[in-house]
Amino acid sequence: MPWKEDGTFERVNGPDPIFKGDDVWQDDQKAGIKVIAVRHDVHDEDMAQGIADCLNLDGYNAMRADLDLGGFNLINEGTGEEYVKDGSWIPTLPSGFTVGGNHGGSYVRIGRLVIIMANVQWTANAATPLDPFLIQGLPYSIASPNGGTNAQYLGNWMGVQGINMADNTSYIFVRGITVVATDTIQPSQYWGTNDPPNTPPDPNDQIVGIINGQTEATGEYTFNMMYLTNDPED
Repeated sequence: MPWKEDGTFERVNGPDPIFKGDDVWQDDQKAGIKVIAVRHDVHDEDMAQGIADCLNLDGYNAMRADLDLGGFNLINEGTGEEYVKDGSWIPTLPSGFTVGGNHGGSYVRIGRLVIIMANVQWTANAATPLDPFLIQGLPYSIASPNGGTNAQYLGNWMGVQGINMADNTSYIFVRGITVVATDTIQPSQYWGTNDPPNTPPDPNDQIVGIINGQTEATGEYTFNMMYLTNDPED
């Protein structure tokens, strides 16, 4: 075979005796072998096979295994052939919620990047008020990003109706969507204690944690979020 396991390409002629390396014709001469068609054909087929095993610059063939870049980067990559897909998806609400007519969402996937947008609406619920308000059914699973856990992904939720603080206060300084698991997200509320005492939302109020919202019988809000996925392209 022309290609060796160490990544080098080796010239071979034959049939017996088979000479390999840089001096196959000199080896023939030393062995008293004249120019013989069958030996030339073996050598030429050997070269042809080696060339066929190379990646063609005009795209006539494709990789059959992973490509080792040897520590180098890909450069001058095209931008017009990146995987892009969009579609609709339905956020899955906790058990006991009755979704409204405006409940639904959309997604855009560009390579590994997923952007989700949705309107969540419920017209009734039989859930315990302080149960976590989890949203499942994402179009693609959430992957841990480079250098961190998937908890670093954050989204925004807006136009909130029907979710209050657990203690029924309204001192909400930051609202967001946080990652709970690879397929689950949750609206979250950050609140602060007065340190030193002041009237919210003074900048001195500390952000101290995240609390599950207390859901009312009906409610609605919109949200968006982006994250990376390792799911295969489909």
